[in-house]
Amino acid sequence: MFIHVIRGVVAGLAATALIGTTFAILAREWVAVLFGACALGMFLGIARLVWSTSNQPRVDPGKSELGPFHTLSGKRLLALLAGGFVVGGALTVTVDTLLSAPLIAYGRAALGYGLYGFIALGLWDAARRHRVEFARVKGAFPDRNKVWKSLTVVIPLLLFSYGTVWVVYYPLSILSPELVEIVLLQSNVFARSAEGALEIGPNVVSAFALIVVAPIVEEVFFRGFLLHRWALTWGVRSSVVGTTAIFASLHADPLGALLFGFVMAVIYLKTRSLGLVIACHILHNLIAYATGVVHALIEETHITYTVMDFQAEWWMAALALILSLPWAVRFVRNSWPDDGWDLPYQAVRE
Repeated sequence: MFIHVIRGVVAGLAATALIGTTFAILAREWVAVLFGACALGMFLGIARLVWSTSNQPRVDPGKSELGPFHTLSGKRLLALLAGGFVVGGALTVTVDTLLSAPLIAYGRAALGYGLYGFIALGLWDAARRHRVEFARVKGAFPDRNKVWKSLTVVIPLLLFSYGTVWVVYYPLSILSPELVEIVLLQSNVFARSAEGALEIGPNVVSAFALIVVAPIVEEVFFRGFLLHRWALTWGVRSSVVGTTAIFASLHADPLGALLFGFVMAVIYLKTRSLGLVIACHILHNLIAYATGVVHALIEETHITYTVMDFQAEWWMAALALILSLPWAVRFVRNSWPDDGWDLPYQAVRE
């Protein structure tokens, strides 16, 4: 009975989100209803996932300890990821079409809520169908020393990501500045009013999606589910490489995301704590966003961040790489995964 109630609530919230989008053109306060409904529906789905799967019966001891992931299709997980982009894109186009500037900035946030909300509900359904014990996926927080040691990797990861963004996009900014403007710079511009002031509403909505929603759903999907599934087929090492490559391909800073995904996978495998990995991801995105806000406040006279501004920061990017590259090489060399490593789902016991 309870599961039907939850489904009804989630369906109602989804309908409210669509209705809110339609009415947004007439009553802009419905925009808040739109994103509130999407966020609430997504977190209800995650809460239901944790509640239901943590109370599932144990897998038959005579079967593999990764039994649920034997029946969970990796192709369907990738299809779920693709479907999330379709839903997020459709929601973005709808919001952009119905709203006018500066509220059109909600469209960028709509991509995140539609994408991650769809994936979260899909994972909940997959876990329910295949009887995945989410308590064994998420594990428990390790001791304080391991927590602090894991959180400290965020700083070199941020430096490495900043430096590699310049490595990738600086040559492109010379060959095709328009492409860099569209792919890299426009997506990072904060929503501003006609006078150039930062808009609180759209920026808060976008920040919540980036800092809270994205880390939770991405880590549950890539490290919690896809890593376990692919490890059954190709082994732990190949699964880490494969999931990290997919993760990196979906980000605007592919080299930085490649190292970030690898580090998160290693931390998850070593600590068996998905919560710790999510905390690292949240801290990483929080610092990155806060840095962008400070930069935007300092440069209030710059309504837009141009390609020339980007090119002028080459020395900062070079310094970031000098500081972070030795750490990155050492971490990869010392933490390269082995197929003999136990997966968290195998190792965690209640």
